[in-house]
Amino acid sequence: MTEQSKTINFSQVKDKCAGMLEPEVYESIYHAMSHSDDGDIVEVGTARGAATIALAFGIAASARPERRVISFDRLDPQNYIEDANVVDRTTIDLSAIFIQQIRDNIAAFEMQDKVVLHFGAVENLHSTVDGPISGLLLDADGAIDRDFKLFYNMLRPGSPVIIDDFDDSAHLWRWSNNQIRVDLKHRLTHQLGRFFIDQGLLEQSHIVRNTFFGQKPHAVAQPVDFNAMDFIPVYRSILFSNVERSEVPIGPVYGTRAVAVQTLQTRTPGLYKALRRIMGRTPAPSAG
Repeated sequence: MTEQSKTINFSQVKDKCAGMLEPEVYESIYHAMSHSDDGDIVEVGTARGAATIALAFGIAASARPERRVISFDRLDPQNYIEDANVVDRTTIDLSAIFIQQIRDNIAAFEMQDKVVLHFGAVENLHSTVDGPISGLLLDADGAIDRDFKLFYNMLRPGSPVIIDDFDDSAHLWRWSNNQIRVDLKHRLTHQLGRFFIDQGLLEQSHIVRNTFFGQKPHAVAQPVDFNAMDFIPVYRSILFSNVERSEVPIGPVYGTRAVAVQTLQTRTPGLYKALRRIMGRTPAPSAG
């Protein structure tokens, strides 16, 4: 840990931005980018800006502090709709509120001058990056084959590459009593990452929690034709994915209700059954 990193409260960054990663991961992001070289840094998947802030702190501590973080986010409603205190979430556009939250989070750490935000599909906005770039952080939808195609050839050899959700597992999220969200992002990310490692396009340094830290090999000095690569076998490999029963957490939207129902059923089964009869869910016991 450097003297400067001791003054950065990464727990505060996580709390302010409702970050999904642990403080040690944000600190590792900071260290990786503080050693990056000439060129801006690209992030795909801004979320609420915690990793963006860590990247910006890394730039500020580097030998080239005038560089910027160029961050892209397609504004997936799953990332922010649980924050809406409204009854009908289908008739209100929350994206403007979410964007302002991101800007406020970044400004709270005085990093707004080091960050350029783009909202929308990265494949439509990537031309805003001139290149070359000196770092790449991927934490979007798992389609890192798309992100490599867009930015890999801009990336200087030896530059850091950080990929979140790098674990070979599938996850299920219980969004309501009748809906289960299947999340294969982690497994797809892992499979594509291993593919690029096998192709000699990515070197692994270490993994912190489920976040991959590595670099573009120095030996890759020529442009790579990603259009000539066959990614179909990688996508096919995620078709059949096992999920442990313990990996079915209660989703954020309907979590409180589901916990209440489960607690009632476990602790007071008689009252639970009576309430279900009142609500017409189960028939009353017959007199005979």
